[in-house]
Amino acid sequence: MQLDMHYYATYAMARATGLEPDDARIIATSAQFVDDNVARSHVEFGDGSRLDQEATAHHPIDLSNRDDRDQRRVWVPFHFIPGNEGDGYTERLKCRMDSPIVRELRDHHLTYANCGFGLHLLGITAHVYADTFSHYGFSGVSSRGNKVDNPKLADTLSGAARSWEREGCLGAPCAKAGAIHRPRAPPPSAPAATPNGTPSLHRR
Repeated sequence: MQLDMHYYATYAMARATGLEPDDARIIATSAQFVDDNVARSHVEFGDGSRLDQEATAHHPIDLSNRDDRDQRRVWVPFHFIPGNEGDGYTERLKCRMDSPIVRELRDHHLTYANCGFGLHLLGITAHVYADTFSHYGFSGVSSRGNKVDNPKLADTLSGAARSWEREGCLGAPCAKAGAIHRPRAPPPSAPAATPNGTPSLHRR
């Protein structure tokens, strides 16, 4: 799932509920930021306090994706929330659409909606929830169960990532790379875009 859904569709849904444009923009920006926040950093304050920023994503072929600990800090909680279904640890780690776990997470986070950080948390929650639909069947840890049987995968990945994929050691962000774009490309009958980039209802 990409910018069109995590930002624009999230913004549209927030506005459709009656939220003001500025509030909808905060929610949508927070939802997209989960994919854009690829680096750890920190801010130190004059009084000696410090705020650490945790990365919530990596580039698909970043070597950090192979780090088991990093997979559990980044991919599992923010992109591949476990569905807890099936037998065995690996199967239960797989993301499931609209799972009881993600619904419980959503309901819990909604209780903070009126807090100062509430809109930002709603955006992050919207991202995690939406990813249960686009990432279902994959897990956020390295697993042969994440391997995509796609002949064009080799054209999508770099040489190093291609060798990882052959060994089945990629986490879902990389193994899924061969399936990211084409299966979700609009069909030929989708609305055409006008010169200014807005969709037209006219079908070609």
